[in-house]
Formats: sequence, C-alpha cells, structure tokens
Amino acid sequence: MSSSEHQAPSAATNTLKEEPLKLAVAISLLRSKFLQRHPPPPSLSDDALKWKRKAKERKQEILKLKDDLKEAEGFSDEDQAEQLRASVDFLVELCSSSSPVQESKFKNWSHQAVDFILAALKNLLSMGKNLESVEGVVSRLIMCLVREMSSPSRRDEARKSDTNSQLDIQHLLRKLGCQSYIGQRIILSISQRISVLAESLLFSDPFDETFPAMHECMFVMIQLIEFLVSDYLLTWSTNEDFENSVFEEWVTSLLQARKSVEVLESRNGLYVQYMDRVVGELSKLVGQSPALLKLNSGIFDALLS
Repeated sequence: MSSSEHQAPSAATNTLKEEPLKLAVAISLLRSKFLQRHPPPPSLSDDALKWKRKAKERKQEILKLKDDLKEAEGFSDEDQAEQLRASVDFLVELCSSSSPVQESKFKNWSHQAVDFILAALKNLLSMGKNLESVEGVVSRLIMCLVREMSSPSRRDEARKSDTNSQLDIQHLLRKLGCQSYIGQRIILSISQRISVLAESLLFSDPFDETFPAMHECMFVMIQLIEFLVSDYLLTWSTNEDFENSVFEEWVTSLLQARKSVEVLESRNGLYVQYMDRVVGELSKLVGQSPALLKLNSGIFDALLS
C-alpha cells in the first residue's frame, strides 16, 4: 500500500467540500459570459421593458445557480457516504488484520482513517441525508472495534507487537468518541457488553486460562466509558444535534451494567468500585448541564439513588 493512498484526509475533505460550490459558480459564470456574447436582438420597447427583460434573465440565472448547487450537493452526499464507508472498511481491516503491521504505521494509518471518518460523518449529518445508512456504517464500525478490543489474546498473537493493542483500539474508540453521534453509541455498546461479560465471569473458572483476559477486558471497557463521559459529555450536551433518546438509552444500560457487576463483588470488589466511580462522575456532570437536567427525571433520580 503506497503512502499516497494514505495522505492526511483533511486536505481531501476540504477539496471535496469546495468542489460542488466551485462547480456551480463556474457553470454560472460560463452561462453569464455566453449570454453576454450572444445578446438577444434589440427590442423596440422602451427602457422599462428592457430592464424588465434583464431582471427576468438575472432571475433565471439565480434559479439555475440554485439548481446547480442542489445537483452538486447531491454528488457531494454520495461521495461523502462512499468516503465514510471506505474509511470504516480500511480501519476495521487494519485493526483486525492477521498480518503484522509496524506500530508506527498502525498509529499513522489508523489516526488518518479516524480523522477522515469524523470529517465525512460531520458533513453527512449536516446534510441530513441517508441517516439510516450512516447509522448502519457507524454501528458496524463500533461493533468491530469493540470486538477486537475484547479479544486481546488473538490479536496480540496476530500482530506480534510489544504494544498493548487492546489499549491501542481503546484509544481509537476514545478519539472517535469526540463526535457525540459515535461517542454515545460507543457507550451504549460497551455498557451492554459489560453486562454480558459480567455474566460470563460469574460462571467462569478463575483458574481457566481465558479468565485473566476477561478480567482485563472488563477494566478496559469501564475505563473507556469513564474517558468518554469525563472528556466529552458536557460538550456533547451543548450540541444542537445531541440525541436525547440515545443518551437516555445508554444511561439506562450503564445503570443495568452497574447492577450486573454487583454479583461479582465477592470475586472482585474493584469492578463495583470502578463502576460506582463512573456513575458518580456521570451524575456530577449531568448536574452541571441544564440541558441534561431537563431530560427524563426518572433517569436522573436513578443516577442519584
């Protein structure tokens, strides 16, 4: 894979955003020059009719420019969706590849892919088009990365790296989470997985060779939720596109995960302590956000109970 295929996405994104406008303006200018070179035949009417005709021509140019812009935006929408899918496919393949990847290349390529994903997603959400398709792509991205983060032993053997690849993927999820659309869905997915893992740990033999990896995975997932909540929650809540329904869903799921780890307290009380710390931080931040306080009062009461 050549380096030119993995240049920083910011320049490409800016170019992509500017192309529709440049195209529409260029078309309008060419049309205007054409009309100037081929003026209509002189009219015998008075000046009033002359200016009326010019006003009509100008109005037609403006309407045509609007049509050109709409058409250009349509191409941009398709291009952005394709760029999002391609970037997600690349990042998922990079993180799950069985082929060894140098750590420096992994970090460089993965960070570029994350930046490209965030830029494309921002543009698509602002357009408000194909949201079902966008949600499907984002959900697949989260599912794949969380699965890889939760399978450290298999991935470490594949990559043959001294670096803890589990934390590498945690870092990527944390970086992706700066966008509330992704971040809230990451917390929802992780909290649901904590509940499932808690049940597995309850019926697992502590002396089984897979137990240490499961134990480590639990802490990494709890830590990721804590990072996302403390880093971004207040910023998310001030965004116009903040999804209240998704917030209420993941808070409910997180509280359920907190109950799930209680049954493990006799085995490892740290699970409960860490979950209590996350819930406590969440409660504090919700109390600092007027927007969040206006949401479901039952959820807020559950946080304080």
